[in-house]
Amino acid sequence: MSYFNRGGENGAFHLDANELKFAAFTSEEVKKLSKVKIFTALTIDRLGLALSGGLYDPRMGPYDSDADVCQTCSRPFALCEGHLGHIDLCMLVYNPLFIQTIYSLLRVSCLSCHQLQLSQHVRSVVELQLCLVDAGYIIEAQELEFLKSEAAANATEARVKLENGDSVHPKIAEFRELLQRSPVNHYHNKNTEELRLSIISSTMKMGLRKFCLHCKQPLKRVKYSYKTLMMSVSKNEMIHFYQSQADTVSQEEMQKRIKMSNKAILADECREYCRKIYESHPDFFLLLYPILRSVSASAATPFDIFFTNCIAVTPPKVRPAGHVRKYVMNGPDVYPGANFIEDDRGKLLIPPNDPTRRQAMAKLLATPSIHHSVQVVHRHLLNNDILLLNRQPTLHRPSIMAHKARILRGEKTFRLHYSNCKSYNADFDGDEMNAHCPQNELGRSEAYNLVNVPNQYLVPKDGTPLGGLIQDHIISGVRLTMRGRFFTREEYYQLVFQGLSRQRGTLTLLPPTILKPRVLWSGKQVLSTIILNIIPRGKDPICLTSTSKISAGAWSTAKPRKWKAGGTPILDNSMTEAEVVIRRGELLVGILDKMHYGSTAYSLVHCMFELYGSEYSTRLLSSFARLFTYFLQWEGFTLGPKDIVVLADADKQRTSIIEESRKIGTATAAEALNLPTDITTDELAVKMDEAFHSDPKFRAIMDRQFKSALDQFTNNINKCCIPTGLVTKFPDNNLQLMIQSGAKGSAVNAMQISCLLGQIELEGKRPPLMVSGKALPSFPFFETSPKSGGFIDGRFLTGIQPQDFFFHCMAGREGLIDTAVKTSRSGYLQRCLIKHLEGLNVNYDYTVRDSDDSVVQFLYGEDGLDIAKSQFFKKKLMSFLDDNASIVGDKRVLSELRQDEEIIESVQKYVKSIKSWEKRNKNAPAKRRVSPFLNFCQKFRESEAVKNGNQVVNGRRRADAKACSKWQKMSEDERRDYHSKTSERRPDPVVSKFLPGACFGSITETMQQLIRDYGRENPTRRKEFTEIMHLKAMQAVAPPGDPVGLLAAQSIGEPSTQMTLNTFHFAGRGEMNVTLGIPRLREILMLASKNIKTPSMDIPFKPHPKLESVAEKLRIKLGRVTVSDVLEYINVKCRLVLRPQRVWEYKLLFRFLPHDGYSNDFCVRPKQILKFMSKKFFKLMFRGIVKLSKEKNSVIDFGEEKGKKGQQAEKENDDIDYAEPEEKDTGAATRRDEGEESSDEELMDDADATEANRKNKQADQRDYDEPDDDEEKQDADADENEEIDEDEEKKLLEVGEEDLKEDEETANVIESNEFTESYRYDKENHLWCELVFHLPVKFKTLDLTAMLREVARKAVIWEVPLISQLMDDADATEANRKNKQADQRDYDEPDDDEEKQDADADENEEIDEDEEKKLLEVGEEDLKEDEETANVIESNEFTESYRYDKENHLWCELVFHLPVKFKTLDLTAMLREVARKAVIWEVPLISRAITYNQNEQLMLKTQGINIVEMFQYNKLLDLDRLYSNDIHAIAQTYGIEAAGRVIVKEVQNVFKVYGITVDPRHLFLISDYMTFNGNISALSRKGMETSVSPLQQMSFESCMRFLKAATISGCTDNLSSPSSRLIVGQPCKSGTGAFVLLNDNRAFLSNFKRIPKEEVAAH
Repeated sequence: MSYFNRGGENGAFHLDANELKFAAFTSEEVKKLSKVKIFTALTIDRLGLALSGGLYDPRMGPYDSDADVCQTCSRPFALCEGHLGHIDLCMLVYNPLFIQTIYSLLRVSCLSCHQLQLSQHVRSVVELQLCLVDAGYIIEAQELEFLKSEAAANATEARVKLENGDSVHPKIAEFRELLQRSPVNHYHNKNTEELRLSIISSTMKMGLRKFCLHCKQPLKRVKYSYKTLMMSVSKNEMIHFYQSQADTVSQEEMQKRIKMSNKAILADECREYCRKIYESHPDFFLLLYPILRSVSASAATPFDIFFTNCIAVTPPKVRPAGHVRKYVMNGPDVYPGANFIEDDRGKLLIPPNDPTRRQAMAKLLATPSIHHSVQVVHRHLLNNDILLLNRQPTLHRPSIMAHKARILRGEKTFRLHYSNCKSYNADFDGDEMNAHCPQNELGRSEAYNLVNVPNQYLVPKDGTPLGGLIQDHIISGVRLTMRGRFFTREEYYQLVFQGLSRQRGTLTLLPPTILKPRVLWSGKQVLSTIILNIIPRGKDPICLTSTSKISAGAWSTAKPRKWKAGGTPILDNSMTEAEVVIRRGELLVGILDKMHYGSTAYSLVHCMFELYGSEYSTRLLSSFARLFTYFLQWEGFTLGPKDIVVLADADKQRTSIIEESRKIGTATAAEALNLPTDITTDELAVKMDEAFHSDPKFRAIMDRQFKSALDQFTNNINKCCIPTGLVTKFPDNNLQLMIQSGAKGSAVNAMQISCLLGQIELEGKRPPLMVSGKALPSFPFFETSPKSGGFIDGRFLTGIQPQDFFFHCMAGREGLIDTAVKTSRSGYLQRCLIKHLEGLNVNYDYTVRDSDDSVVQFLYGEDGLDIAKSQFFKKKLMSFLDDNASIVGDKRVLSELRQDEEIIESVQKYVKSIKSWEKRNKNAPAKRRVSPFLNFCQKFRESEAVKNGNQVVNGRRRADAKACSKWQKMSEDERRDYHSKTSERRPDPVVSKFLPGACFGSITETMQQLIRDYGRENPTRRKEFTEIMHLKAMQAVAPPGDPVGLLAAQSIGEPSTQMTLNTFHFAGRGEMNVTLGIPRLREILMLASKNIKTPSMDIPFKPHPKLESVAEKLRIKLGRVTVSDVLEYINVKCRLVLRPQRVWEYKLLFRFLPHDGYSNDFCVRPKQILKFMSKKFFKLMFRGIVKLSKEKNSVIDFGEEKGKKGQQAEKENDDIDYAEPEEKDTGAATRRDEGEESSDEELMDDADATEANRKNKQADQRDYDEPDDDEEKQDADADENEEIDEDEEKKLLEVGEEDLKEDEETANVIESNEFTESYRYDKENHLWCELVFHLPVKFKTLDLTAMLREVARKAVIWEVPLISQLMDDADATEANRKNKQADQRDYDEPDDDEEKQDADADENEEIDEDEEKKLLEVGEEDLKEDEETANVIESNEFTESYRYDKENHLWCELVFHLPVKFKTLDLTAMLREVARKAVIWEVPLISRAITYNQNEQLMLKTQGINIVEMFQYNKLLDLDRLYSNDIHAIAQTYGIEAAGRVIVKEVQNVFKVYGITVDPRHLFLISDYMTFNGNISALSRKGMETSVSPLQQMSFESCMRFLKAATISGCTDNLSSPSSRLIVGQPCKSGTGAFVLLNDNRAFLSNFKRIPKEEVAAH
């Protein structure tokens, strides 16, 4: 804490906090600090007075400004800081902040011998690691990690003996000596915090055991459940415990609790455990939990801080709110007036109805106060007061800008200029904005000079202009600058006056353009006059060569012809109105439109900003706005039907094209299905139905076919109508004038009005079909007309039909929904970015450092240049800077810089050394540098052989260790022998040796190349231009204090609101999904996910004589092939076989495509397919059958079995530990408390888990008892049972009683139970039996149908052992779940089953008759059982026979039997799924590949990533240019620097799809921050764990978790991060807060007279 004295010895002290330490008070310390004991929950009495001993006790301080003075310090409300109270508890309790810390300690400790479950060796290594981390030795602490293993520590023969006699590893001795020699290395940063957490986490994991490491006893399991610590105990221990408490617990309760296996650990008991554990290893715990060091010596052990028996109570404090400022003399009711006068004693109200008192109060303002306090008058807002305007959401810096106020009496709304609306993303349809009035001179000064509108002209995202004129202003400007627009003297003067009405001084006017027959000025001269008068005095006028937005072709009324008399042909925009030329401030030719005074880069206003500064560019914009407004009011502008109506011929041509487009539907759909175009509509509809259901990609194929066919018609209609077909041509056509000039609208709007609306798309696709096969109910089934697919050939001019209107509304609704959904996602993304990057600032050494002083970049953006100041450093703009060299290069500044000759000479000398190296090493980037050490290693491996060289010792091979040791022992002369030409290192860039902002001539390599290229083209200007560019680059350096981290976060977050949440497709050969938009940004930045959704690789091919053929072969080889890809169809037949046993016989016929059908896409052959089927596919198929039968058979159970299983489940539930579910829920929090890393992907799924729990609860509450449905099902069963074979029934009746005598078998059946009356059976053929039994009346009439069916299904006469085993395993897997489902649901749905069987029968009848006939004609002699067939049959017990096509290998047939209890299975869906997942051929981790051309280079793109596999094709693929969107894969293969570049490129690719540009400097900064510690850190809660500022962590999210972690670790926040400084009320250390001013106030303070204390008291 820093103290500043003000006012001498007796003056007030100003306290400036410089750090904040986190700690906790013990119970004794709380009681010592307390001034009052709280013993009642009541606060005030009936009279409204505070009660003594309540929460508003006066001894804790006054709770209101009207209350009495404090009874403790006798101070009033404004001066009393408040005092603590406390509440005594009746028993010791856990401190809730530390209960999870206690849990993590007890679970790695033995509660019997009170020893930590870590060996002495591990503890000593961890202690040394933590000491090194606290001292700042990061690398050294990491090197000790492998020494935790005693085997690794004892591996080396060399041991070092310490002073205490211990023999340790040399590394341990070395690091202990390092700590003694240099106890502190540097301040902590995010690396130290991350390493400390990982050390603690790994150490705690090592202590998880089942048996004690010391006493060998089983460890008692400690669990944290329901915010309570539980300990697992045996039944005997529970009996003994509760018998000792027999007096307090009833017998019934005791018996119930004894059944439990857990016992709550009371706080007293736990404190004893902790004390004994601490006594065993006190030094280790002090390092592990730094908070223990701050515990007072009065505590028995430092662990007592984890428990408490009293609660601290903070004092009440309510501060009154402030009011509006007003003038004193006029009072609050007269403008301008005042409302209050404020000083140290509070606020004094200015009376509205007492003018005499107001005058007296005004006079006292001039009288010095005896208290030396500052008096503040709260007055009304006045003209030219500065206001900060803001509109929510505040997404980037220009969302808050400072405006000068102009008071309009009687108005109640804000008025602001059109050009500022884009900054706020505001329009005038009821938007709300906020106005903030700065309350001190520092804030007002910053608002006037830094936050004002002129300085926010360029957006920090990419340095492009943000403010500009729009709509009517652009129309007016175009009309004003057209050729042929002239004005008289009076009109010229009036227009100039309107534009320069606020200009002071003499105006510069231009001579007229036409003198005779009449003096006239052109419209271009009006604008030239304004430009010349805006330019500051003493500066040269601007020179500019540019173009307008309106193209040269728009002004052409006929095709250009050659010169009749010869001459140079006119190219591009030369000699047209599209060419804009300004020389010395005068507009010579061209139209000024949106390109020059809109929000466009390199416009006239932007160039003025670059040359003269923000103030003059804003003046020019304001002058243009006033001029254009006046001229438009004078000229007028309107739209009419003549601007949108087309000619009769064009309309006729349009109609004929539309009629043709309506006829292509059937042919286009047939082409998509590869069918003949003359197919009938009904047949086509059937084929489309099959394709939509069988091929998920068919919709995309159909969409692509229709789009390509309809695009031609759309283009033809647009060409015939616009612009040649319009009745009124440009520029007389006002709608076309608006569109061409950029004032409003686009060509699409004009086309929709006059031509057609075209194809409607939803998420990049045509409107989908409903389940019925219709796009809308008004269309027929699988309609193929373009209209049914969303193609609207109508236009707004003549109206559209209802179906078209509905499609059009669908597209509009999609945008609204997407905007609503993405708002929360993009907002949270920006919040994560801002909280992580808020502390990154440019320092005075031009490095970018975080708030913990860690260096993230040595030069901002790798070149040190500010984004807004470096926009003109482009090759095409070098001529503009040279044309205005006298403005860019200030001669006075250049002369001062030339005086520092020493620095200039040093820079030039270093530049020459770089040039000489480049001459000696031509094409150096293409060569690989080989260091002397690499040369030595290569020769060492060739010349010397090391015994067991590949054996790894201490993380390094023996051969490598010997080579390193030999190199270190060599002298410099010996090392010089290994130097070669390729060993010479390239000199570092100039900016790395000389600071670019302090050393004249220190520029980046890119800037040097720009200057060289321009110098070669303009050799006469080389020297002067080089100096000017050096000065320009020096001025463009990013200023110290610039909060570049916040700007980078805003530059990513703000444009993310313009993106969608969709996944787009790669436009190559076929379709390949690529995740884009906000989901991709979340993958890259927020999650830094290792498992991305759509991984891919892009690799260019090397030159090859047969490149196309070898590329195609490689593409085919990399494609994954599944059975479904080569399968034509499967024919399934099922029948019930009665002999030799009752089984279901299934016959499956697999028909494959001919090889020609897939040879262009897949690399497999028919033989390979059949081999895969026999060896792998059938195994997968039978697994699927078992799974399917398990699902089908597990739903029917007997009621009696239900009861037994239910009782068993209840019995099992009684033995279940009730704390287990809670432990699962709190597992993530427990792991985080132990120092383990939390998973962001788990955090992101919290919402999904919550929704799942809610749905489960709803499912539990549903009523499945539907008696009406049950009755219907019973009726259906009865009807089904009545269908009996009549012949069999007749045969049963004809059997005589004499043939059914009661024999021994009959007697056994009758005596088996008391219900049976008689039993008879067929003794001859044994085909039937009959049983008669009686039941009492109380049983009522029973429907035995379902019961008998179920008993028959489960009664096993004989079974194959394997089937039994499989079914038993299947039944045992989900027994509990099925029992519960069986209790609640009735699955007996005969109607549905019959429907399914009918559907299966219909499907199975669809067989290729020719193929079936061919199979039947194959003789048995040609299908003898060979080795392949035998393997298939012997592979499992189900298979009966197998045969296949031995000639063409196009089919195979499998016959297998299943027991009757499997019922009839619907194998359709299962076979489809198994065929889709059964992979015949694949390259691991790669599913498919495509080839495409990019910049005349053939590229290979893979879906999936396997970089190692690609090295097998290094002769064909250019692996040096391999690129992948998987950041982690690149990091593992090529290093973290390459991964950082992938982050930059991936974010650029995401924004590129939407046409959004973000300056690479922002992306470089983010990637460097994410890869700062050598790993890829996520910008989320997990990444925030490594921050060294606890206040920054708590202000992000999970406040309590970060607070507990900071308290346990005893962290100290040095108040350097922006969040921490704002929390304590201090300005951030960025911008104007990056420095402090030291003032000599002795002369100022000498004017004050010291007043004796007596006079102060008397006053």
